[in-house]
Amino acid sequence: MGIKFFGQYLLEKGVITKQQLLEAVAFQEQQNIKFGVYAMRKGYISKEQLESVLKEQKNSDMKFGEIAVKLRFLSDDQVLEIITKQQNDHIYLGTALVMKGFMRKEALEKELKEYQQEQADYSPTRSFPAKIENEADLIYLVELIDRLLLRVVDIKTKRGDIVKKKRRFEKGDYGAYVAFRGSINVALLFNFAESIALQITAELIGEKTDKQELIEDAMKEFINIISGNITAKLAQEGKSVEFSVPSSLIEDVHLDENQVIFSVPYHTVEGLIMLGILLS
Repeated sequence: MGIKFFGQYLLEKGVITKQQLLEAVAFQEQQNIKFGVYAMRKGYISKEQLESVLKEQKNSDMKFGEIAVKLRFLSDDQVLEIITKQQNDHIYLGTALVMKGFMRKEALEKELKEYQQEQADYSPTRSFPAKIENEADLIYLVELIDRLLLRVVDIKTKRGDIVKKKRRFEKGDYGAYVAFRGSINVALLFNFAESIALQITAELIGEKTDKQELIEDAMKEFINIISGNITAKLAQEGKSVEFSVPSSLIEDVHLDENQVIFSVPYHTVEGLIMLGILLS
């Protein structure tokens, strides 16, 4: 039991092999073209405009089409056309498995129904388990990380519940933190599984690497992107806040007796990202 992706569920049940899953995912990615690529293939935007939108997306909590319209690269009608095309062409993993001949349609329907029943109890709550100040801002931050993982580094997540913890926050494979001061006073601590850290690094620098310094810098850059977005959102509400330069966690963070940290897990196909919210 626990939060799982459908492919992981099928793999653990022995319905498909790891190689079949990898082939189906690759086929699915080939079929599900990203918005910007669609726009460029239609001749609506240039490669330079595509890169401009992607750069802007790191600094604003907006979808690709919204930014493209804002920059006057696309019209509203063109955005609607591309969204419709994406929806019509989109295939799910189960469909990819059937199309590749790895599952029969009847078996897929049976497994999907059982999977949905099992996962029905794992819908994350949109609240903290204790009353805190600035809860709405912190909920926005928690959900913002979901969106930025997908938009900026192409990582799909399933978020777990926010849990109140004491004692310590584990550094994990790659740990980093950033502190906010002003209208909200909070420290954000991150724990990235190595597989996730490598994926984020590859997306941000444009190539794969195993150099520790580059990986640590990429984790801090991603946290910088998150921090910039939450600061901009608070500024729109007339709230003033500053954040520190993101730093690496050298060891586990041990809390004082009166300190409380809220832990938020983000499950991905490749591993786990853990967010710690330390109020001060």
